[in-house]
Amino acid sequence: MKQLWAPGQVSLFQQNHLTESRQFETGENVRGGCRLECTWICLFATPFSVPVYLVVLILGLILLLAAWLWSRQRTVARQNEERLRQAAHYARNLIEASLDPLLTISREGKITDVNEATALITGVARERLIGSDFSDYFTDPDKARDVYQQVFATGRVRDYPLALCNASGGVSEVLYNATAFRNDSGEVEGVFAAARDITHRKQLEEQLLQSQKLEAVGQLAGGVAHDFNNIMGVILGYAELAQARVPMDDPAAKHIGRIRKAAERAAALTRQLLAFSRKQLLQPEVLNLNHVVVDLAKMLTRLMGENIDLVVQTADDLGSVRADPVQLQQVLINLAINARDAMPQGGKIVIATANARLDPESGQIHFPAPAGDHVVITVSDTGTGMDEDTRSHIFEPFFTTKGFGKGTGLGLAIVYGIVKQSGGHIAVESTRGRGTTFKICLPCVHEPSPAHSREDLVAPRRRNATETILLVEDEVLLANMAREVLEDCGFRILQATSGEEALELAEAYKGQINLLLTDVVLRTGMDGTFLAEQLRASRPELKIIYMSGYSEVMASFGGKHESGAVLLEKPFTTTTLRAKVEDLLNGSN
Repeated sequence: MKQLWAPGQVSLFQQNHLTESRQFETGENVRGGCRLECTWICLFATPFSVPVYLVVLILGLILLLAAWLWSRQRTVARQNEERLRQAAHYARNLIEASLDPLLTISREGKITDVNEATALITGVARERLIGSDFSDYFTDPDKARDVYQQVFATGRVRDYPLALCNASGGVSEVLYNATAFRNDSGEVEGVFAAARDITHRKQLEEQLLQSQKLEAVGQLAGGVAHDFNNIMGVILGYAELAQARVPMDDPAAKHIGRIRKAAERAAALTRQLLAFSRKQLLQPEVLNLNHVVVDLAKMLTRLMGENIDLVVQTADDLGSVRADPVQLQQVLINLAINARDAMPQGGKIVIATANARLDPESGQIHFPAPAGDHVVITVSDTGTGMDEDTRSHIFEPFFTTKGFGKGTGLGLAIVYGIVKQSGGHIAVESTRGRGTTFKICLPCVHEPSPAHSREDLVAPRRRNATETILLVEDEVLLANMAREVLEDCGFRILQATSGEEALELAEAYKGQINLLLTDVVLRTGMDGTFLAEQLRASRPELKIIYMSGYSEVMASFGGKHESGAVLLEKPFTTTTLRAKVEDLLNGSN
């Protein structure tokens, strides 16, 4: 290696830059067979060596900078690791917080990850789900795999309906959503899937559809029954009048009796249709259902037969309800007969009462009942049970699973109508081969039940009446029949076919009118209730009887209106008409 500085250059360097020169040395070094020649310059300023200090200082700064950079890099790396850990923890918590099942699926269709909601809806532990084929958990695996392939073809699937089965054998209706996820090169590596459980929504939709269907049929049945009531009232009334006037040994008496029985059967059918349509006239009162059940059980025991074990379970301190006791007995009889027919080889029927505090957020409500205190009547049996298709039709009128001639198909339709009209709700649970349970829920009322019964309110009969009755009925045949019956009792009758005509008769009549006997719904002009208000303004002592096959307005006040008016349900017999009129005029009501 050549000398770094020539002697002259060293001297010049010394003169220009150094205040004191001690020594000039020329050194040689041989490394690897090469001769290296160096000129070492020892520079001295006063008493320290400046180059050594600067070198140490620079090296120290470099080391400090390197240590700072290394420490900074480690800190940033730790911070990034913590952020990643927190992000992963946040994402996991977000996934687990979802109520919808979420899962990732590989290209081969194997589950690679799931959240807790997936384990809950399938009833399978997370560890067992991971690695299994996702299609195994659907009722139709082939359909599920076809949908999965659509994700690869289109990149996503939205709201595809599928049925998910769980370990206990149940089925959940879900809307399947899936999106393909890709690697950096754009290749699909798998699928991110979500399932929205719509089982409860589907059930509510089916209930709404069933309710709308029953409502439509009920409106039709109610309308037909109302007009049919007037016709049957005429037939029944005149049959009774003819039977009373024809000697028993007359051959015509037998025919009249058969006409009357046929009319009574038709009237009963009409009442059943009205019960289903929730337009019959109820006579509600405050009840303790324990009394209704216990009293009815005595009759049901004889009705059920020896091979049926009837068990009654009543709750202590049962709340009171407002309902028609006769109609509730009809409900229990219909349910008990259905249960008996479902157990041809014998079995067990349990009728139970219980208090219930219904809370929509508790998840314990099996029918759309409002929150609050209720009384629940349960009728369960150990019979053959029903499948889902049969259960969806049981409340429809004329639907029956019994053989020809063994049932009208109106029993459960009547039950449904009475319960709904009483402000209650009914639900049914049934499994083929495991029996059936009906639950009736009625709202509690905070009133004591009366000690008297309806039979205590019956007044003694009178004869040779002299009072005046204003009869208002737009069905002329029915009005003529009622007039004839009442005139036979001695009453004076003023007859009108409309409210306006009735007001004119009342204004023209100068004597006292003791009773207004009017239909609730009149085809023209004012209705019966408005007519009564107009007449009461000038005749405050006027007593009122409303006649109706049904009335949504009048049914709400039961057997007696706040104004003192009472109801006469169509079709009525001549005996019932006489009794109702005499009871009211006697002052028993």
